[in-house]
Amino acid sequence: MVAGMHFGDIRWLLPVGLLVGGCASSGDGNVINPTKSDASVDVGKPLDTGDDVPSDAVDAPEVAAGRVCRTNDDCTSPDLCTNGQVCRFNRCVVVGGTPSCDDSVACTDDRCDATAGRCVHAPNDMRCPSDNFCAGETGCVRELPCEIGDATCARLNGDPCTGTWSCDPARLRCVRSAPYNCADTDTCTMDVCMLAGTSPMCLHNGPNYQTDPTNCGTCGRVCTAGEHQTATCAAGVCAFVCQAGFVDANAMPADGCECNSAAADAPDLMFRDTNCDGIDGDAAGAIFVSPRGDDRNAGTREMPKRTLGAAIAMARMATPLKAVYAAIGTYSESVTLAPGVSLYGGYNDADRWTRGNNPTEIDSPSTVGLSAQNVLTATEVQLFIIHAQSAMTAGESSYAVRVLGSTGPVVLRGCSLTSADGADGTDGTDGTTGASASGSASPCGAGGGAGGGGGNGNRAGTSGNPGAQISGGGAAGTGGTGGGGSSCTDSCRRNGGGAGGTGLAGINGINGIPGDATGQVSTAGIYSARGSARGTDGTAGGGGGGGGGGGGTQVTTSCGGGFCANRSGSSGGNGGGGGCAGTAGGGGTGGGGSFAIISLSSQVQLDACRMQTGTGGRGGRGGNGGNSGLGSNGATSNDSGCGCTGNGGTGGNGGTGGAAGNGAGGPGGPSVCVAFAGDLPQQTGTMCTLGRSGTGGTGGNNTGLGSASNGPVGNRVSVQPLN
Repeated sequence: MVAGMHFGDIRWLLPVGLLVGGCASSGDGNVINPTKSDASVDVGKPLDTGDDVPSDAVDAPEVAAGRVCRTNDDCTSPDLCTNGQVCRFNRCVVVGGTPSCDDSVACTDDRCDATAGRCVHAPNDMRCPSDNFCAGETGCVRELPCEIGDATCARLNGDPCTGTWSCDPARLRCVRSAPYNCADTDTCTMDVCMLAGTSPMCLHNGPNYQTDPTNCGTCGRVCTAGEHQTATCAAGVCAFVCQAGFVDANAMPADGCECNSAAADAPDLMFRDTNCDGIDGDAAGAIFVSPRGDDRNAGTREMPKRTLGAAIAMARMATPLKAVYAAIGTYSESVTLAPGVSLYGGYNDADRWTRGNNPTEIDSPSTVGLSAQNVLTATEVQLFIIHAQSAMTAGESSYAVRVLGSTGPVVLRGCSLTSADGADGTDGTDGTTGASASGSASPCGAGGGAGGGGGNGNRAGTSGNPGAQISGGGAAGTGGTGGGGSSCTDSCRRNGGGAGGTGLAGINGINGIPGDATGQVSTAGIYSARGSARGTDGTAGGGGGGGGGGGGTQVTTSCGGGFCANRSGSSGGNGGGGGCAGTAGGGGTGGGGSFAIISLSSQVQLDACRMQTGTGGRGGRGGNGGNSGLGSNGATSNDSGCGCTGNGGTGGNGGTGGAAGNGAGGPGGPSVCVAFAGDLPQQTGTMCTLGRSGTGGTGGNNTGLGSASNGPVGNRVSVQPLN
């Protein structure tokens, strides 16, 4: 205390010291200088004025002082939000307007609460980084400080299912309990915590064992669906529903719904009903035929046709084309395919037209079982036994299937093709023996020459004439020379004529040569063997020459009246005629073939087919060549009977005719599974069983020339190109 001052003076000085010594900071940190009019304070309350008084305190303005404060937050008033106050010199001072409630803490939401009449700073945890909390004046912290019993931690509570917050008494920090535990022992339930008002409650959501296909009837029992199925659960029992468009055709759910009603269903060798119409194939696109049907019927399953020919005709007229479905049994007809009309066998009309390896046979009454000509659209024959008859006409063949000019292609699948025997070839005709000559005459013009005339008196006889010769035949004999004459002084010399020359034999023929075993096929698809050659004919023998005439004489013998008289010599004998040639033996013709299938200028496919051929026909025997005709002997002289005259010469013998050649034997007929000209048929999984090939015909046998060659054995091969 300062000496000389009284207590009353001190009371007076206190407010001034407070005002002067304040120069204090307000709650918002601003320095204030109050005016004199503001200097009214409650002197009854103690003040912390400090020890120092600023030198300028006497100049500070007076301030109307309110309640004591430390910060602006200490200043409250019912009208604070519209008549703001600040803390200056540790006193709340009215400044008017909207107060500033900013506490300079980033994580608080600052506002003026008009109801409470004060600034409020609400912690906002969202303003802090993740896993941090707003601790008011401290700002963001990882652990929120608390006091036992305060409401600090309660503000963190939200969904009690995730755990509740409380103040840890040991650390005085807010901590959260574990999430509310709703787990039970049922592995099929889904355990969920949810609020019932403000309290947690547990729900145990399990599967519906009556309808859940993954837990059907019990936990974990899964209903497994097959192909094209959807699994369902009904009354706790697994069931299956076919997907749209699919059908369980075999009533066996375990293998799924195998049948698609919208799928194409061409008949196949697996006999599958892929479009669910109760038949292998498309019942709506077929004409039905059965040996128990009637060709007047409509061709339905209930009223099938009787013959394949009638069924094919009806299917061909349909728009679009239909196929033919044939029931088991035998169809005794030769069948001709129509372009695009396929044939499918194996159906059992007595069992709802089910299909299997049921025998469906085409037993043709002719040598052709099934034929296709100019089929330019894909056409299939499936599951048929096709049988052709044996050939009866010489050299004819048997064909199970014959395809001509068809590029469809023509497909045979799962079929059995059986051809029968080919017919034998025709024997060659035997040649004829040449005619023999008689006297000087020859049936074939090779006559003998006339004998020469005898001379008269002392004159020579004339020479005989040469025999005739056929072109290419034996040479004719020359005529004999005439004898010379004699006179009375010649002592009865006889001057006979010379003998006529002998005609040469004719030239023999040549044996025929056999034809090749590989035959040829005509544009009509008819196989023919290459015939063997006939022998060649012989040629005629030459005619014999005539004998020369005897010379004349002059004699005084008794026949001359005892004086010298002229006498004539004898004429020569005529030559013998030449023998005629034998005619040749004919060649034997080839035997007919046995063909499972013959294809000409076509595209053919054979899939899983069995082929069986018969025996090829025997080749025809070659004809024997004709033997030679004999020439005749020349005539003897005609003796005049008067002594001392010359005798005529004997005529020459005619030549023997030539023997003819023998015909060769015909080739044997072939036994072939696949014969073709043009494109080779395609084969997949086929089997070929060959019959015997035809034997070649024996060659003709003429004793003079020896046997002609036998015909070759026919071909016996699985595949044979023709032409």
